[in-house]
Amino acid sequence: MKFSSSNAFGSATRDLVVVLEGPPGTSLKYTSPPTGGGESLRLVEAHDPSTSPTHLVLRLEAARDLALDGLALNLPFDGATPGSRDGIARVSLSPGGVSFSGLDYTRGSVTPAIVSAFPASGPLGGVLLLGMAQKPAAFGGPALDAPIPAGTPLATFGLDLHAAGGTGPVFDGTTGDGFRLRLKNRAGDVQGTVAVGRLEVQ
Repeated sequence: MKFSSSNAFGSATRDLVVVLEGPPGTSLKYTSPPTGGGESLRLVEAHDPSTSPTHLVLRLEAARDLALDGLALNLPFDGATPGSRDGIARVSLSPGGVSFSGLDYTRGSVTPAIVSAFPASGPLGGVLLLGMAQKPAAFGGPALDAPIPAGTPLATFGLDLHAAGGTGPVFDGTTGDGFRLRLKNRAGDVQGTVAVGRLEVQ
């Protein structure tokens, strides 16, 4: 921010850094998305014994019976990185990272076909990236799509509070802004949506 001053002897302009601070955040609150919207996947709060006011576990689960070969989800967060909504980092991904289930992502070779990332910069800065896939049958992967009954967990991850980030939203699925989902089966792309709730720091 530029500040200027002047008197009888002249004037001067200087750049000064101004830091505005509010009350620190004390807890994480997740409001699950409403049910019955016809979505394929839902992001819900997991009933995990490690959950506390400053630590929250979320789970991406099937909202209806599915048959899938792969999936990918981009989940944009608020954060002090490009792509954030308000430039304030309020949470971080817990040290345990992301665990995946539901698809057979190991058969065919030793390396699992899963990916999770939470870049701190670049075009996807502040976006949690989740993805997994079955390997081609020609390379030892499953011959068929994976049957996924409703309620099956697909990805689970924990978030930890950054109290210094103050209060405010972390992400809000009710806006429909920036959430990207891709579902595939052996025949090609599958039409579907993901229901995401609202996560905020209080």
